[in-house]
Amino acid sequence: MNADIGAHPTASRGSLPGRPELRPRDPGAWIRQIAAGLDAIPTIPAGRLKFGAFVPWFDPDRAPPEWSRVPAAWTAVRARLDLALPCGGEPRFIHRDFHPGNLLLHRGRFSGIVDWTQASVGPPEVDVSRTRVEIAMLSDRAIADEFLQHTECAATYDPLWDALVACELGPWSHDMLAFNDLGARLTLEGVRATSNRRGRIVRIPLAITRLAAFGGDAAGILFGTRALINSRRYAELASEGFVCRVDRLRDRLGIVAEIGLTEGLADASTWYRREGWL
Repeated sequence: MNADIGAHPTASRGSLPGRPELRPRDPGAWIRQIAAGLDAIPTIPAGRLKFGAFVPWFDPDRAPPEWSRVPAAWTAVRARLDLALPCGGEPRFIHRDFHPGNLLLHRGRFSGIVDWTQASVGPPEVDVSRTRVEIAMLSDRAIADEFLQHTECAATYDPLWDALVACELGPWSHDMLAFNDLGARLTLEGVRATSNRRGRIVRIPLAITRLAAFGGDAAGILFGTRALINSRRYAELASEGFVCRVDRLRDRLGIVAEIGLTEGLADASTWYRREGWL
């Protein structure tokens, strides 16, 4: 969806200017632009839509995540959410997967929203909560609270919506942590020591990476598989200041990786050798 300054939001099938911003220099301006993107989603009443209804992405019967230090709390929250969802506004058109990674900024201004595959009908709190939780992970809770004040849900927001998002992200957050922990601390020396081979850093221009992403998209369409590099991955790689961080997950949610850096490197090296990549 394109957001032209001074015009109504419009749908676009082509490319849009801008890219996601995950490491903002000015968090206050950043959340104001995220709120502007949220406001740009058309407020079409449910009665005028043919989209399916919003469905939570979690299994209430799933065991608590193994990494959690408070498994009883997960069980209690899931049981509560299984009884009834939090109170929210009137159902309407929602993005369903709205978060900073799906928002484009161009020269610091909101320029568009991508990835509409989960669009559905539900209360506006669905988009607000997903965004709010990810803002807290990327920055801190104070910034997430400030973002909430820029939304229509500020006066009536039920924090149980935050818990719903946590339950949706919970099953795969440990894997995400382990992967990001490896990526954030990975060094060329570590790769050399583990793989017993010489290695060097090769800097690839973004223009070449973008061409590779277009090729990955085409390969995905032709062969029905996701390529290692595609347009979505390119948008993440091209994001200014893109850095994998795990400290907030560890400090605020108590998530601790079970696999250390050396063991992870060794396992990854073995896999790449077996698959013929090294």
